[in-house]
Amino acid sequence: QWPDELPASRIETRFELVTFLRRGGFTEDVLAELLRLKVDVRDADITTQRHLASVLIESGAADHAVDVLRDAAGQASRDVALLAQLADAELAAGHNRQARTTLRKAIVLEPNRGDLRDRLTLIDRVLSLDPMLPTLRLVERTRRARLVLAAVLAQVTGLTLPSQEQQRDARPLRVEDAMSPVDEVSMKRL
Repeated sequence: QWPDELPASRIETRFELVTFLRRGGFTEDVLAELLRLKVDVRDADITTQRHLASVLIESGAADHAVDVLRDAAGQASRDVALLAQLADAELAAGHNRQARTTLRKAIVLEPNRGDLRDRLTLIDRVLSLDPMLPTLRLVERTRRARLVLAAVLAQVTGLTLPSQEQQRDARPLRVEDAMSPVDEVSMKRL
């Protein structure tokens, strides 16, 4: 049992334990300790909460990091660095629309921050390509899926992406176009 008068040192010691467990590869123990810390840092300073969120993301628990940072943002709603970190955590957790909303709040507070605008542009690009948004019609889903596939193929093969006009005028994209002759033979066997 920890003495009540030393909460800061208790939290610091538990972070050290997490570091030790991570070095030892004890993934489940790390997550368990981080979740216990999540409860303990609710009343801690913003810096401690931000640190916990960073460690949670590094440990693959982005949704928990979002929870911690949202609580912190409730205490410091005008902290632009905190809002930017929250948006990054939301992105890591796959909450792209929430990340966009959070970044917009940060930009309202500091409109001249180019890095925030760059992040917002990236999120808008991701959302414009996301074929799984529930409100999309089949034609739009297919178009977006093809754009994502074209980008992946371009990345894998080292080709450049075609312009929007070229995409509109081009013949349908085929996986075979990016295959080597060996791959084609393998595909025919299937």
